[in-house]
Amino acid sequence: MRRLSISLLIVVLLSTIGLGWAIDRLFDGLVKTPTDGLQIYRDVGNDLVSSVETDTQLSRIVAAWPSTSPMSLSLVDTKELALPEELEQQMASGEPLVLESESGVTLFFKRSDSNKVLSLSPPATESETPIAVALTMLFYGGMICLVLLWIYPLARRLLALGKTARAFGEGDLNKRVSTHERSFLFGIESEFNSMAQRIQSLIADNKMLASAVSHDLRTPLARLRFGIDLLDEAKDEKTRSEYQERLSNDLTAMENLVEVLLEYARLDQQLSDMPKSPVNLVDVINVSVDSLNDIAGTSISWSPSKEQFVVNAHERYVAMMINNLLQNAVNYGGSHASVSLFRKRTMICVSIEDDGLGIPADKHREMLKPFVRGESQESGTGKKGYGMGLAIVNRIAQWHDAKFVIGKSEALGGARFDIIFPVNASLMAKDINAGNANSVESSTRPGSL
Repeated sequence: MRRLSISLLIVVLLSTIGLGWAIDRLFDGLVKTPTDGLQIYRDVGNDLVSSVETDTQLSRIVAAWPSTSPMSLSLVDTKELALPEELEQQMASGEPLVLESESGVTLFFKRSDSNKVLSLSPPATESETPIAVALTMLFYGGMICLVLLWIYPLARRLLALGKTARAFGEGDLNKRVSTHERSFLFGIESEFNSMAQRIQSLIADNKMLASAVSHDLRTPLARLRFGIDLLDEAKDEKTRSEYQERLSNDLTAMENLVEVLLEYARLDQQLSDMPKSPVNLVDVINVSVDSLNDIAGTSISWSPSKEQFVVNAHERYVAMMINNLLQNAVNYGGSHASVSLFRKRTMICVSIEDDGLGIPADKHREMLKPFVRGESQESGTGKKGYGMGLAIVNRIAQWHDAKFVIGKSEALGGARFDIIFPVNASLMAKDINAGNANSVESSTRPGSL
């Protein structure tokens, strides 16, 4: 909006100055006014006075002057004028005296040896009102045309935005506004496209969640129903205890699934309200690796850097992303995983690799969807879990304007997960308080989902 306001101000100022200058030149061309409009009357008066030798001759000329002439002549006694001494000296020197009154302009001429003054009244100047009105209308018309030329592309983009919003509201969720960096509405159009993408993702997630709920809850519900029927028939106390334990396990599985669904559904709202602050990724990775490195049969390679890798983020959700990826490497890898952290131009990349079966290239996009599980190294089948880890990582990365990339590890042969954060140059040089940098609260250590 600031760019729009500045542009409008510039257009109005340039239009006003440019049109004013152009119309002023046009007016000078149409109305060819002499530099001194009274010069011709000065010449006439000087010729009349210099052409006579006596006041009598001048009186005859005045008497013979036609009454129909637009210029009137008369003789006035010097005493009747009662002029100041300076003006009398001006006339005595032969220079005409010009006086202006409500009735018009009058020129006075005097011979040096006479007491009479010739009064010459030029005709009233013709009004230039028609030309002035026409040029004024031309000025305002030009202003309107220039402003309309500026408004036209803006109005066209606003109409396109309204049309797209209407189509989107009617259910065409793939509708987007074409954007251009030079457009005055680039920010609004980009925000609309982001909003539309979020809405489309939310609706797709809701459909997927509904489908997943109906699918994943069907099995434990069927087991519950079957277990209740068997419980009614069982008479042995030991058998009844076994059935009750199975029912309890099924209920726990259902509760865990519902909790995961609610956590994923609340994620967008939580992320939209999250405050961001400088976070040192080295410290977050240290805590995550320490918490998982004690798991039997798993070795996580990580060499902490003394350099500060600072990003503008929310520490809890950054920890959640790294925890989920490390847990994923532990669950689906073999016996080894590695974490690396490096800077590439204006980006900071966190890379987590494992020696598992990896993820086929044609399934990279699919793995970012909720409830999609990978294959484990041991059995080639999905391990225990709900397949929400990578979906949550991808969603959190989007809210941090980061990029989440799935690839193949060249070093270990398994999967590779990269989180690429954009970096503000000012954050690179900013030191983080040592007391806060070396510790991450236990509440910021969510488990893998």
